[in-house]
Amino acid sequence: DSYRRILDACGAMTPTGPLVLGITATDTRADGHSLLTVFEDVVYRCPIETLMAQGYLSDLRALQLRLPADFHALHTRAGDFLPREVDALLHATSAPTVIVDAIQRHAADRRRIVVFTTTVAMANVIAARFMADGISAVAVTGAMSSRHRAAHYAAFQAGEIRVLVN
Repeated sequence: DSYRRILDACGAMTPTGPLVLGITATDTRADGHSLLTVFEDVVYRCPIETLMAQGYLSDLRALQLRLPADFHALHTRAGDFLPREVDALLHATSAPTVIVDAIQRHAADRRRIVVFTTTVAMANVIAARFMADGISAVAVTGAMSSRHRAAHYAAFQAGEIRVLVN
């Protein structure tokens, strides 16, 4: 609803309104509604499989970690779980330890690892958990200055930091 209100406020989608170009990496919405309710047409689509075949993306390999967690008890806002509730649930199930242990078991040979987490707080917890196990890690967040992030990225590329947690 929020982007629709903005489009309506500036007179978009009317004969005299501004041109609107919508660009997204994900053309499916969490609420199940089609973007075609807002935009007239999808003019270009490139499936993830095509990007992998062309060498732009790495092939996917996944490992599912099971936690004794009931996500049905969590509340949602705009289709997303509330970050504080997710963090509390993940802490209650020892997820940081489970994640670090799984990476050590299944990716011990990897020189560089990137971990995506639910929140900045969780990124800091998981990075600290890696460090406690003697694995060089750092949490990289949008709250950092671009200079600080760039220094972490350079250290990661140079092999000085093995794990980036975001």
